[in-house]
Amino acid sequence: LKHTTDELRSALIAAQDGAAVQMLLEACLPTQEEELIADDQLYLSSLTEVRCLVCCTLHQMFIDDPNIAKLVQIQGYDVRLIPVLLSGVPSMHICIDFVQELLWHPQLEKQVFAVQLVSHLCTQYPLVKTMEVTRTCFTHLTRLLNSLPNHRLPFVFQPCLPAIVRACRALPPLLDQAVSLLLRLSQVSRGSQPTFLSTPPSSPVTTAESLQSALSQLSQGPRSSDLSSAVLSTVQELVECVAVPALHT
Repeated sequence: LKHTTDELRSALIAAQDGAAVQMLLEACLPTQEEELIADDQLYLSSLTEVRCLVCCTLHQMFIDDPNIAKLVQIQGYDVRLIPVLLSGVPSMHICIDFVQELLWHPQLEKQVFAVQLVSHLCTQYPLVKTMEVTRTCFTHLTRLLNSLPNHRLPFVFQPCLPAIVRACRALPPLLDQAVSLLLRLSQVSRGSQPTFLSTPPSSPVTTAESLQSALSQLSQGPRSSDLSSAVLSTVQELVECVAVPALHT
């Protein structure tokens, strides 16, 4: 009985902490008036001060109990706040250790949130460990691509395409896997049979050559949906990533 009581108490405290954090996060969202302020002028608004105070509070909460950080990510929040938290809450780095668990959440929006969070983690912490987690995310996206019905693909991939670009800009070694994923996504979204990269090249190709080849094939193919056009735009952005400095270790 005591064990059950302790579990209930812990669950109640966790729920209270989670609700408190969500209220703090909502205070970090800009008002309609603040959304009209240019980014370089936003620091003059009270929102910046509010965010600093909230980030300091969350940092201490996450240090005191890392499970709160995990709970907050599982609950989810406005994706606009991900870069705010990563830049203002140093303890957010612990998300690298458990963010993959979100990929197996039964709700697709939580899985999408995980990919978006990981892409920002790449920017803030461009490390080998982060790259490995991102590769797992790309593999998971490929799994979703092969299992979801076509009408569900935009829900998953439209918000994930900018995340793919963001991750590759921070960690260029991810480009090859990203190109393969995007080519396959383009095929599926257009309802065509796999034709890209159907035979292995007779000699090794560079990432730049792979990107240019992908861009050429996508440009020539039909773009029958908004998702197909978005994939093409994403590959065009990835072409620019080839010149990004190499991975930090």
